[in-house]
Amino acid sequence: MRLTLTNKFENLPVYVVYSFLLLFMMLFLPGKVFSAETLLVRSEYYNSARDIWHNTIHWNFHVEANGKMSVFKQGDESPLVVVHYDSSGKSFTLQKNLQQGRRTVNLTEDVAGIVLLSAGFPVPYDFLAAGNKAESLITTVRTTNGGVTFSSEISRSFVSVTYEEAVLAGMIDDSLLAEAPLQDLKLISVYRSGKLQVKQLWRQSDIFWLYEETSLRRSWCVLPWDICAICLMES
Repeated sequence: MRLTLTNKFENLPVYVVYSFLLLFMMLFLPGKVFSAETLLVRSEYYNSARDIWHNTIHWNFHVEANGKMSVFKQGDESPLVVVHYDSSGKSFTLQKNLQQGRRTVNLTEDVAGIVLLSAGFPVPYDFLAAGNKAESLITTVRTTNGGVTFSSEISRSFVSVTYEEAVLAGMIDDSLLAEAPLQDLKLISVYRSGKLQVKQLWRQSDIFWLYEETSLRRSWCVLPWDICAICLMES
């Protein structure tokens, strides 16, 4: 399965197009819709008491043509996280559905900013605006929860990474070495108020990260490369 952009988008600003593409494999603009399959991500979690990574969870990222992305724990019927975003790509509405006994508690957050962070939540829904090429990007993200607004200063750094370095670091499965060479890899690190929050490994032309890591979680895109690495152009 391959998805392409048509030349209908050539007059849109590149940053706007990339922002939507980079957000969970889906773009919706009036009259210009394309669909995407569910994306599978595998996550492991860090146990500080035993100093090991364990407790593997698979997540299904399901995107729809109405600007909504739902994340399901594999096997569950209800999403744990639902993200809505507007046409500017600069604000998000985040809904978390938490199970407390037999009761489901719905928490809603409004996020103003181009970066979305999971902030310790187990689902890897972080969005780092990888299509924005301003390496030294510094921005303010405002999160409103229950009528209270919190502001954070967000900054990023970019580091070029070779395919071999990514394999040695465990960011890429070495069984993929026989596949087409992966070039132009970059590691994006995002800091909040000077503290590292998350790192993502990207290939320049892709619309979804290959690997993501926080202090307590690391995740891999585990679908075949021809699905994760969707073509961004159509001649």
